[in-house]
Amino acid sequence: MRMFMVAAGMRRERRTEVDRFGTGGVRRLQDIGGSAAFHALSPDERRRLAGFPDPYSYLVENCRRRAGGGDRNGPVFPDPDWRWLAMIEPELNIPLRSVFMLEFAVERARVLGGSEISIFVGEIHNSDMAWLAGFDETLLDQSVLRTVNDVRSRAIELARARGRPSRLRFALAALAGASIPLSIYFGFGMWLWANR
Repeated sequence: MRMFMVAAGMRRERRTEVDRFGTGGVRRLQDIGGSAAFHALSPDERRRLAGFPDPYSYLVENCRRRAGGGDRNGPVFPDPDWRWLAMIEPELNIPLRSVFMLEFAVERARVLGGSEISIFVGEIHNSDMAWLAGFDETLLDQSVLRTVNDVRSRAIELARARGRPSRLRFALAALAGASIPLSIYFGFGMWLWANR
């Protein structure tokens, strides 16, 4: 049921025909879903309006969640178009994925002899990466720094890999991860078919 709600919310956001954010000079939090006007704001302002913590606090929370602690509740979005994000946010590892993407791109550019990188990333990743590019590591808690360095090491290792990662292994891992929810849907479909 949760996956259906996530998919329905994402579809609803894509089909938003009228931009509600900023209409009549009023910027309401419940109108940010699918809004071009909302995305015209600076990344830091969008982040604050959407209810995400500052990059440092969010990184600390992400590391706590990975260690089995931390707050498992996602942000609360008044916009029903964004309700799907609140359901899956605790599992997304947004700050650590930002670390991984940034480190991978920089190291891959070095390996290939590039001097610049361009990364097209999602809503929160852009302000995370801007902060990560210039943060002072000495200010980080040691457990957070250890987690960040583990993610960096993995990203650098993959960026330096000579061959391409196996698509077959990726496909098998994705299929294994999807097999449980797919088996539930398949079983329900078979039950419906058998009881028609």
